[in-house]
Amino acid sequence: MMKHSQYIKPLIAAIVVAAMAAALLPFAFSAGAAVNGVQKKLDEVRAVYDDGTYFTVSGEACWSCQCDDCRLSLIPSRGGLPSGAEVCEGCYDSESWSCRAFANYVFFYLFGERYWHLDPTDTAVLGDYIKFNGGRHSAIYLWEDADNYYVYDGNGDSKNGVLYDHAFSKKDWTVSGIYHAVSYDSVMKSGESVVYHDLTAGRYGAYNVLTGLYLGRPDPDDEGSLYTLTAERKDTLAALALDTEAGATVTLALDETEGAEWLPEPVAGGYLLRSPADPAQVLTVEDGRVILSECTGSASQVWSLGAVQHRFEEEELSVSTCAVNGEKRLTCADCGYVCIEKQPLEPHVYAVEWFAADEDSYGFTKYKCVGCGNVIRRNVREKLDADALVNTGDIIQTKDGYVYITVNVTEEALFDAFPGYEYCGATEAFSGIRLVPTGVESVPEEAMLTLLLPGDVDGDAKITAGDARYILRACVGKEVLTEEREMLAADIDFDGRVTTEDARWILRTAVGYETGATTLAGMTTEE
Repeated sequence: MMKHSQYIKPLIAAIVVAAMAAALLPFAFSAGAAVNGVQKKLDEVRAVYDDGTYFTVSGEACWSCQCDDCRLSLIPSRGGLPSGAEVCEGCYDSESWSCRAFANYVFFYLFGERYWHLDPTDTAVLGDYIKFNGGRHSAIYLWEDADNYYVYDGNGDSKNGVLYDHAFSKKDWTVSGIYHAVSYDSVMKSGESVVYHDLTAGRYGAYNVLTGLYLGRPDPDDEGSLYTLTAERKDTLAALALDTEAGATVTLALDETEGAEWLPEPVAGGYLLRSPADPAQVLTVEDGRVILSECTGSASQVWSLGAVQHRFEEEELSVSTCAVNGEKRLTCADCGYVCIEKQPLEPHVYAVEWFAADEDSYGFTKYKCVGCGNVIRRNVREKLDADALVNTGDIIQTKDGYVYITVNVTEEALFDAFPGYEYCGATEAFSGIRLVPTGVESVPEEAMLTLLLPGDVDGDAKITAGDARYILRACVGKEVLTEEREMLAADIDFDGRVTTEDARWILRTAVGYETGATTLAGMTTEE
């Protein structure tokens, strides 16, 4: 455990002793532990009457504030909850309508009591019956912050709809009555075990919903307070992180590794943070201090756990090249946490050399990175000549399995020239369009005919400015033509090389300044 301050040591010792006792007494904290039984019963009602439902006889919206559809004694039993008649039984003045009917119903279910038999109190806690603006509206109190009261009510939407966590501005709504059940404490402790929330691993900021103040580092001069309170989120991040792993506990820590553990229990408005040594004790704000006290349902015990991110300031340590990742140092401006982040590699910049074909081998293109010396070699067939071509009308077929389309052709003309063939679309290994023998399940490469539209480098069956741009980038080493089909499509003048003159012709063709085939009519590269 981290040494928060001297006054933390007795608390830690108590936790250790209690933990040892728990090991000797199985289930010591599962049965009989203090539990927020009020929240548990609220959740039972909410399972039936949640946002989007209506507290009416019909179960549908009702715009009246006093009719039989929103009359308490006529509300049927739903989801195992009592009927309105059961709530009214034996008490002649229990009849009510609309928002008051819903508040009476929930309060009776929670505590078995009726609010008008109780004396008003000054401070509201979870589950109390609360009236606003001289009785204009009635609800069940959940929690509050500096600006709003949050309640569970009916008819908050003026059509008898149920709303949970419904906000009422403190500027516009005045509390005219708070009623606290006699049986409150026994109900609060009525559950069998605490249901803790399994938060995902992460970093959280914690602040008290009533005061709006964040938990801060302990004050060694204040032995009565576990933590300080601060208005600045950055201050609490420097002193506090809630880091969760798989399991129920969260850790209030001054750094990334150590801290005091607490058990987060979800309640209206946020979480209770219970002591693992004694779950009856929760972190509570009292007179500007953070202490341990028994759970009372007060908003002073409710904490919001909001996931937060580090606020990093960057410092460049080294610059990326095409071979070595650069690095940045990231330092959190709030808590001082430091990490080193690798930067992406820069792209290679290639110098391009062309080598002509000879009698024994294809010509090739050599790309050599000017930064790291990385070499890529791409073979390309020898330049074409008249003897290497077979003419089929407007379609020119090479002897090497490529079909050059030199003018716009129709699908009908293509298959007239190559009967017995059908389309084969693009694949992960090949971009472009091929013709394959019809009805053959597995066609070898040598039996395929590749359609080649000179200038269509990307294989999308049309010539565009994008093809010209791609070739220009290849000429200066910014792109590498990886497929033989790309190399052949890019070599417009059939000189065995890909140059800026090829790119120029493609661009002029794309905008209509050159004649020739610009599309494979009716064809597509999509599978």
